[in-house]
Amino acid sequence: MSKVAWIGVGLMGSCMAPRVMAAGHEMTVCDTVREHCDDIVSKGAKFVATPAEAAAEAQYIFSIIPNSNVLRAIVKGENGLVNTLAPGKVFIDMSTVDMEASAEVAEAIAATGAEYVRITVSGSVGSAREGKLVIMASGKKEVYEEVTPILDLLGDRKYYLGQKEEARAMKLIVNMLLASTINAWTESLVLGEALGVDWDTMLEVLADSSAANLMMKQKKAPMQKRDFSPMFTGNNMAKDLGMVNDMLRKNHLTLPVAAITAQMYSAMETHGAGELDYGAVLLVNEALNNIHHEK
Repeated sequence: MSKVAWIGVGLMGSCMAPRVMAAGHEMTVCDTVREHCDDIVSKGAKFVATPAEAAAEAQYIFSIIPNSNVLRAIVKGENGLVNTLAPGKVFIDMSTVDMEASAEVAEAIAATGAEYVRITVSGSVGSAREGKLVIMASGKKEVYEEVTPILDLLGDRKYYLGQKEEARAMKLIVNMLLASTINAWTESLVLGEALGVDWDTMLEVLADSSAANLMMKQKKAPMQKRDFSPMFTGNNMAKDLGMVNDMLRKNHLTLPVAAITAQMYSAMETHGAGELDYGAVLLVNEALNNIHHEK
């Protein structure tokens, strides 16, 4: 078994890192919020305070962190990975970040002689907990194949996309489609509300219709209860759609639905609902149409 470090024990990391440790790998964890690590430390992991310490402890260093600036900081900052990365070590970042930041840290990692694999994932907290994420990978293929046994603990479907930043692009493509789809779904729900269709029945029919998809089926039950407990927050979706819009500008592309959907998630943040599940974009569509529910 290998020595593994995990940087970022948040909503997703707290589900993923324990699966790796449970398989017998020696685990070191690092997070800016010490309390995030308490549970896994109580089960045998070692806590360290900085990414540099994490890289010194392990052969394989995983991270899943909030954004591009944090990625730069954990790699190139004062106590960043580059201080202790060395040949034979592999850094595997699983965050949703922009392609430019990823390429920038790739240069810094290459200078240490270590390897770098970009892994992005699709799936909810539940998928992470069960090891059923969809894994999208890019980087040197032989290094990706080296870390595949650990990735098998996290996801049951894996796709290798190329040598550089292709996995970053693919994740944003997936989330663009997911956000647009759920926004369209909630618009349909608002129409049904306005026309007096029974809420529970409407959700049942949509999830069983020719328009149904996996997202509708998974979110049907919580949506029936109007339960917006976060599996993936609106704030995170807004961040990802901001990166999508940046890519559109840089590549001189016009995708109107993506642009409008990004505005909907910005409105969700503005109205203080960003920490709710991304399905709570329903609340924005309801507010636009003067539909209100008691809290």
